[in-house]
Amino acid sequence: MALLSGDQAAAAAGRGARGSLAILLLLALVCASTAQGQTPVSEVNLKSAFLYKFIHYAEWPQEALGDLENPIVICVIEQDELAQVLEGAVSGRTSHERPVVVRRVDGSDPFNGCHVLFVGAMDASRMDQVIARASAQPILTVGDAEGFARRGGMINFIPRGTRLGFEINRGAVRRAGLELSSQLLKLAQLVPDESGGG
Repeated sequence: MALLSGDQAAAAAGRGARGSLAILLLLALVCASTAQGQTPVSEVNLKSAFLYKFIHYAEWPQEALGDLENPIVICVIEQDELAQVLEGAVSGRTSHERPVVVRRVDGSDPFNGCHVLFVGAMDASRMDQVIARASAQPILTVGDAEGFARRGGMINFIPRGTRLGFEINRGAVRRAGLELSSQLLKLAQLVPDESGGG
């Protein structure tokens, strides 16, 4: 698969296309290295683009989304740089015919009103607490720490050479009452659920 320049990456990340091509283009984005003369795409920008795209491939129970004018809320725990980039990336954009907004939260928050929760690297016991609280609600949990998906998180970013891939815990997704598109599942590494959640 061809690698994209920084300008091409930004264009691909910004499109509202719902087909598998859009996410395949995202998978082609360069994370750590690029061809000589091309602008590298930062990891935080890649994660921001993925987080926005994941929304298009996820389905929540209707009661979790509420009225059509209600936004889809991406909550970010203590990752200010990612939250800032994500705020710019989703400004004025929609998904499922709803506006998308970003909210910064603390790990001790109850996560009420969050539809997506990004969990950055933290110690294992704290991560388990956050996952346990979030999994009691229909929240799509996304992380970037080793073992996040196996511990009960739903989607976890993983390095694939110079690119950014992701793994999915389907059991955790089902328990929360969410659904992920088969297109997304085909592009992910599926992992077993070791959280004891069944």
